[in-house]
Amino acid sequence: MNMAMSNGNRRHGRGAASLARAAALALLVAGACAGADLDAAGLVNLLNTYEWFQLHDAVAAGAHPPLFVRGSLACIFNDVRRCERDMDRVVKSKAPERDVTIAHDLLTYMYVRAGRFGPALDHRRASMRLVHRTSKDGLTSLLEGLIEPPEMSVEAFHPSTIQCEPPGGVLVVPLTINGKQADFVLDTAADYPTATEPEAQRLGLRVSPGVCGRLDDASGKGVNARCAVADRLDLGGIRLRNVPFMVLPARAEIAWLRGAIGLQILLACRTVSWNEEGKLRLGYRAQGPKSKPNLYFDDLDLVVRTGYGNRDLAFVLDTGNGYVSRVSARFANEFPDVINASSERSKVVEVGAGDTATVDTVLFPNLTLGVGGIRATLPSVPVIPFGQPQHYGLLGYDVIRQAHTVSIDFERMTLTLQ
Repeated sequence: MNMAMSNGNRRHGRGAASLARAAALALLVAGACAGADLDAAGLVNLLNTYEWFQLHDAVAAGAHPPLFVRGSLACIFNDVRRCERDMDRVVKSKAPERDVTIAHDLLTYMYVRAGRFGPALDHRRASMRLVHRTSKDGLTSLLEGLIEPPEMSVEAFHPSTIQCEPPGGVLVVPLTINGKQADFVLDTAADYPTATEPEAQRLGLRVSPGVCGRLDDASGKGVNARCAVADRLDLGGIRLRNVPFMVLPARAEIAWLRGAIGLQILLACRTVSWNEEGKLRLGYRAQGPKSKPNLYFDDLDLVVRTGYGNRDLAFVLDTGNGYVSRVSARFANEFPDVINASSERSKVVEVGAGDTATVDTVLFPNLTLGVGGIRATLPSVPVIPFGQPQHYGLLGYDVIRQAHTVSIDFERMTLTLQ
């Protein structure tokens, strides 16, 4: 379960930026497709429907993208150095204002994922000025609460193996915060590391006195959060300093859930892998030839290439969701015959960090998906409108547990299930 941002409408003004990004990319790429298998119209269609995997494949097949497109792909596929280099050139160039705005947005989210909130806030403010918005949005307010210096850093990095409890609903990982033992969920959908208020107090986090932002949760009702910093965090042989946290109220319905290891910590580990016995490996570089990426970042969503029939679909990967995966309205709209012919009506209880909601839905039985090298079969999947319209659904631990070993490589942007 995601204790930070939910997979509902969890971005602050993100939808408009994403649509603008697609439009700008379409215009730029249309004349730069010589050598690619797809013609200009095909690339425009991929961009407008957020088919970033197909765009990556087309470029790898021979397209020569202009600077803006190349930089966008670098940001999306977590090539931090190229993202910074190319988008800095776009920002300083005489590119159209729309492209410069999108470059600022991509840099904002790249820096947020890295825990570098000072430059993230600078780019967010620049983007807001370019769209002539004078009032603060939610992301700006949140970043202002997280910029207390110094920023997060890696003090020690030693690849290591630690033993967790064999995963049941989710993987709960032992770690040390400010010298005190804690057990947090490994959550790829947690936009930030999170802790409940009692846990933050026990661990000695430096917590802001007031609310620094309101986060959406799975219930759709939202929850107020306070910003906090852990002076020191040890996860195996990896030691981090000044780690950001979002502090949320404790809830009786999820009393076992005291915190989540979010994106900033996971990316600092570079690679994470674990098996069904609970053995967790951190920081080990992949060996052998580099494979084609099947992960990308859509701002703060970690998206995985997912096969259904003869289609490749974009699903959000949520290792903190110990309940059931779900498909979105887009999936239902594009596969109406399957949904209508085999679905039954039901209700799903969505337990969020702030509240609980009961959602009317239909169930899609016996959904088989290709994910990370395995075929995962889900006996009953709810259709729930959530998240961004470009995503087809969310994959939770009911998919992950069907593999003996799970490996996520944030440098190569690959998910491998075996």
